[in-house]
Amino acid sequence: MRSAGRLSSDRVAGEHRVRVPFAHSLSGPLLAAIEVILGRGVPGWFASGTGFRFAVRGGYAIFHP
Repeated sequence: MRSAGRLSSDRVAGEHRVRVPFAHSLSGPLLAAIEVILGRGVPGWFASGTGFRFAVRGGYAIFHP
């Protein structure tokens, strides 16, 4: 199928982001403990920039302390 001089494709690309601010639902000491535990090393999690990253099917999750 041609439209406006471009070929169409059966592939779609996109990005979806969901941000959940844990600071609203978890206490400061608990957030600090999670950061310490992730910093020590948890299987599947690794340091990435200013937070920690975990691979999930089709994407990733990031925890920013």
